Amino acid sequence: MTATLPRTNNGQRAEPAEFDLGPPAVPPGRKVKVPEIAVALFIVIAVAAGAALWASTGQSKRPVIALRNPVHRGDVISIDDLMRVELASDDRLATIPDGQSSSIVGKAAAMDMATGTVLTTEMFSATGALSSGQAVVGLVLEQGEIPTVTMGAGDTVDVVLTSKDGSDDPAGSVLVRGATIRDVVEHGDQGAKFVSLAVSVDDAPKVSSASAAKRVRLVQVAPR
Repeated sequence: MTATLPRTNNGQRAEPAEFDLGPPAVPPGRKVKVPEIAVALFIVIAVAAGAALWASTGQSKRPVIALRNPVHRGDVISIDDLMRVELASDDRLATIPDGQSSSIVGKAAAMDMATGTVLTTEMFSATGALSSGQAVVGLVLEQGEIPTVTMGAGDTVDVVLTSKDGSDDPAGSVLVRGATIRDVVEHGDQGAKFVSLAVSVDDAPKVSSASAAKRVRLVQVAPR
């Protein structure tokens, strides 16, 4: 870079003199260090990628039980219906660990399930197939006709006949002792329940008749 400065000689302007001032100076502290920034950015990206890879591969697996074959509601589970699968250990499902298949073999499926379904204990009824001489009776019971809100499959109940005007049956007579509940599901939106009971073939007609007349209550008892 050059600059021109005027000069005077005896008060008169002279020809300008030229001086070479060199290239412009860079203010101190303003230098941009491109290589250092690139290295720092590369390190940040590498660390982030490594953390993501560790998170995706660091979860341990645990063996649980799943269905090898599809089943339908009411089907009794056999050992051939089950298989082992690996599940992430931080999964919060109440799964059945491998080695505990005996806890569900012989029980009835409470719903239709597809192949590969990871199993939980809530998917099965506590009772399996009917024994010889048994029958299943369905009851629709309102609130107050069921002993507890937690009553479920596998519980034991007595079936009690309630009173009715003009009936010869004594109020509170027991129709069936020691019936087993096979299933309990919601019926409508008013708190009613549909209850399936396993009773003897001989007791089934009178329980069905009393249920149709809305004269049935259940009393939960200890298993006999």
